[in-house]
Amino acid sequence: IPIALWAHPLLDTGQTTRRGPHQVTVWKLQNQPPRRMEEGVPVMEARVAISFGTDSYERIAGSIGERLRTLDDDSVFMARWVRELIGEGQLPPAKQVARVVAAVGRQIRKADPDALSDFVASMGGGAQRETARHAIERGRGSRSWVIHRALRELGVPSRIAVSETRPFSADPRFPPHVGRFRRPLVLAEIEGESLWIDADVDGPPLPPGHISPELRGRQALLVTGEMLPVRGSRAAEPDEIDMRLTVDEQGDARGTFVALIQGRAAQRLSEAFETVVGSDRTKLLRNVVLGWVPWADVQDVKLSSEEGAWQIALRATIAIPGFAIPQGRDGLTWSLPGIQPVHQVFPRPQATTLGARYAAQAGRTSALAISDPLLFHVHRRVELPAGATVVRLADTLAIRSEHLEAQRSVDQTGQTIAEDFRLNLPVGTVPLAGFEQFLADVRQVDDGFRYGTIVRSSRKMDRPR
Repeated sequence: IPIALWAHPLLDTGQTTRRGPHQVTVWKLQNQPPRRMEEGVPVMEARVAISFGTDSYERIAGSIGERLRTLDDDSVFMARWVRELIGEGQLPPAKQVARVVAAVGRQIRKADPDALSDFVASMGGGAQRETARHAIERGRGSRSWVIHRALRELGVPSRIAVSETRPFSADPRFPPHVGRFRRPLVLAEIEGESLWIDADVDGPPLPPGHISPELRGRQALLVTGEMLPVRGSRAAEPDEIDMRLTVDEQGDARGTFVALIQGRAAQRLSEAFETVVGSDRTKLLRNVVLGWVPWADVQDVKLSSEEGAWQIALRATIAIPGFAIPQGRDGLTWSLPGIQPVHQVFPRPQATTLGARYAAQAGRTSALAISDPLLFHVHRRVELPAGATVVRLADTLAIRSEHLEAQRSVDQTGQTIAEDFRLNLPVGTVPLAGFEQFLADVRQVDDGFRYGTIVRSSRKMDRPR
């Protein structure tokens, strides 16, 4: 029986000897200094340990296939449900799929992604206890399975693929383990093209072709044992933020804040809105604004997206006391700050730097696994008071590397300063050999996003800052 074996690099390869019919390998760890527990280490490599086994992804895939067969049925319920949903009109296949996905999201308010995970599948099972009809009537279950079952009634070929949700290992030789593949996806074939469907999420399912940012680039396992990289049929869409501010002669700013939030934060917010109302909902919306403008006074905030939408759109009126930071003692020179590169809006607002998240891990001994992607586009327009002049615009920035993309552009027209910030930090693993270069890029992004524009005012500030 073939056996796969992996040992932590601190243990090296060990010493192997033969004792009769047995092969004995011994690892020794002696006189080692204290080991720092590093963040962002792939979960299977965090411990100084040995991993071995005879499992295979073909067997794990087979157990997922058996799990799917325990859910299958030949009931007329699904045929009638799909027929009533689609109607008698001739819809194109893509619109039929979109209608099915939206309807399943309404019928199954609480998704159960673990229902098709490799862990549940490997536990086995006996007689059939769940079907697509059971999930619809109960309002809970695997949306992916119900969609797959409904597409079969429509004659649309589809497959179940179960994706990773976090980095497994940076070493391709790591032995197969149950627990790696946890998020089911549907891969539909429409007019010769593959269409990914990500439905088992918090909140409403994503439209066909859209994939959660934390899944892009992950590996997904088919019941045949084949692994596919998860690639959304549509390009990843960033969070869109638009800020329009007017600065007065005292350096205070007022204006509007508009946001379109996607990804995991939007999914969790949308799920929370099912039960959170009134002042508690307003607090959640205010947290979105404070996650991007921590120093703002949120005077009014409203949800502008529809209930049950997979994206969260909001509009707010804000005031920022002391937005312009005085430079020197004359009170006439101001600095208009940039923005922080890292923003969190749920469950608590937070704004920080990439360096605070990753630079503390300098001198690492393991590869860095990035599990929380960052993808946003911020447009900010600042109106200067009459008589103010720009001394120096903030520098532009353009970084494009294997693990990080960032841009900042600054333009001035009259008394208006327009700025664009773009950041794309996808999930992935930064190898140890490339970590120092990654840190250099991170520091450059922090500096480039936070640089301020220097302005000369025609009037001295009345109060000190």
